[in-house]
Amino acid sequence: MTIQRDNSETATIESRPADGRAQVSGHLQRNLGRLDIIFLTIAATISIDTIGQIASSGGGEAFTWTAVIVVAFLVPYGLVMAELGSSFPQEGGPYVWVRLAFGRFWASVSTMFYWITNPVWLGGSLTFLAATTWSVYLVHTHEGSAGDYLFKLAFIWLAILSAIVSLRYGKWLLNVGAILKVALVAVFVATVTLYAAKHGVHGYAAGSFSPTTAGFLAVTPIVLFAVVGFEAQNGAAEEMRNPSKDVPVSVAVSGTVSALCYLVPIFGILAVLPASKITGATGFMDATGTVFGVYGTFPRFFGVFHPTLGTPVRVNLLSGAVATVFCVAATTLVHGSTAAVFTVVLSIAVSTLLLSYLVIFPTIVRLRRLYPTLPRPYRIPGGRAGLWVCAVLIYAWVLLGSWLSVFPGTIEPVLGIKYDFGGAWGVSRLTFEAFTLGTLLAILVFCTLGYWWARRHGDAGADFTANLRRELLAAEQA
Repeated sequence: MTIQRDNSETATIESRPADGRAQVSGHLQRNLGRLDIIFLTIAATISIDTIGQIASSGGGEAFTWTAVIVVAFLVPYGLVMAELGSSFPQEGGPYVWVRLAFGRFWASVSTMFYWITNPVWLGGSLTFLAATTWSVYLVHTHEGSAGDYLFKLAFIWLAILSAIVSLRYGKWLLNVGAILKVALVAVFVATVTLYAAKHGVHGYAAGSFSPTTAGFLAVTPIVLFAVVGFEAQNGAAEEMRNPSKDVPVSVAVSGTVSALCYLVPIFGILAVLPASKITGATGFMDATGTVFGVYGTFPRFFGVFHPTLGTPVRVNLLSGAVATVFCVAATTLVHGSTAAVFTVVLSIAVSTLLLSYLVIFPTIVRLRRLYPTLPRPYRIPGGRAGLWVCAVLIYAWVLLGSWLSVFPGTIEPVLGIKYDFGGAWGVSRLTFEAFTLGTLLAILVFCTLGYWWARRHGDAGADFTANLRRELLAAEQA
């Protein structure tokens, strides 16, 4: 999963001397060192709320397919992001790459889908997981009650407040969050070991690790959603002290940590809980409770940085508003169990993010052609062949994941595999597709209207593109 920073066209363009260190520009301050970037990327790529969903989607073979995706997707994806992030370290990351490669409209579309994943994910799956955990383990509240709404809204707006805080101080929230995520996984694994020594393991008999096509189709979208996020650090590229050197290192370190933080706890969950008893909403927490028994794209208006905080306050407030609306809509419109609502809203977040990558990933090939002599602190190994292998491989993965997240259960019948939609999702196909396609259509319409409005009001940001291209041309000629 990702943590989104601003993609504003008003962000000032950096200049890089020969040593690769970016100079302070405008009101952005260089507050992020290498360790901060590593923590930021770990926080972006580890989603505790998806661990239980992965385990419940594929049973024992979820571990097998996650390992396959780590090798066949995460590795080439990391290589691509390391080159893009170190070679084009301007504030905005993916927006800048798509803008340079394919123009403003596609940059707007991809950024809208990429950005909106965060409020959808926050207002949907993450808030529902937090509310369920609060209700089950701390203070019981009924779904849809005043207490339930109060908790969910407080959770959303506390998260938004943390995003508004200046990165100089807010980075410590990210650092602590990353450490706590890894620490939680480490404590869980240690406790599983103690539990297994005392009680043995019970879950593995419920499912085989042998991979199947049905299991592959079930887990692919959610695993892809879980492991992506390497590009998130470049959303704050102009606040890094040395992005050209630090981005490749952070990708390598965070990728290794993230892979372990998914594979090991998924294995642990399946050790203590049968796959039939794991739900996405509480799978990780259920396993934790078991083993712990051993102890007991918008107009410029939205992209303006606050002069004091140095963060895009307006777009963060908009994120909070969208998350609030989506949370209320999911609670009132999607009828079913908490686990079913969690699964449906998480699927929408998966679809918006993966669809954005269909535009972002091809930029690696396009920018190599447009700026062939640009100094690249890191290049994908293997020359042109290595570039194409990585680009085609990761694009094929997100193309498949996008289709499966928007139209689940459509490939299985073609392959002769039985698929019980109601059993898998807890809602009817009509409800699922209406909520999913309605959300995607609303996003696309909103993005198109915003693009049209900006052009009519002379807010197309031509100066942004021109300045950026001049800087890249100067770097090529240096």
